[in-house]
Amino acid sequence: MARWEGLRAHFRTPIFCRNTASPDAFCLQRPQEGRTMDKKTTEEFYEDLEDFDTAMLVTRDADMLRSRPMKPYVGNPDGSIRFLTSRHTHKIDEANADPAANVVFADDGEWISVSGDIMLSSDPSDIDELWTADAEPWFENGKADAVVMILNPRAAEYWDSSKLKANWEMLKSAVTGQKADPGTNQKLSL
Repeated sequence: MARWEGLRAHFRTPIFCRNTASPDAFCLQRPQEGRTMDKKTTEEFYEDLEDFDTAMLVTRDADMLRSRPMKPYVGNPDGSIRFLTSRHTHKIDEANADPAANVVFADDGEWISVSGDIMLSSDPSDIDELWTADAEPWFENGKADAVVMILNPRAAEYWDSSKLKANWEMLKSAVTGQKADPGTNQKLSL
């Protein structure tokens, strides 16, 4: 997967992760103090996120996790991932009680998990920025019911494995008895 190769180049020393299914998986160290992620690499990461129409937003509700499909808005200058939602949902209470959240993007052979903290905004300019005709049916009282959930990412992890590769690895494992390679896996600090 060429678009992620720049990440390997940016971080000098890959370190092997614990508790990973693949011996080829590696974590990326945080950039050394004073260094930031390469702008091109960061842009590529967020461009990939823009390809997803839906993501699963995961929050904590007391002693359990809750997931729901949401429309993500990415491409914000601050790197945040935003969601337009009703101010009358449990998501708001959950984010107020525990701002830690996760957003999962999934498509055929590609999965991205982004972790961070949520803040809420009822600022009319934030709502206007995300408001579209498609949003109207979801809000009984229009923009007056809306609030923006803003996820400020801290870390991300992605997996990439095409169906062809997965099928080949399963077949190879069945024939040779060796463990299948699940594909590329990397962790990123944002």
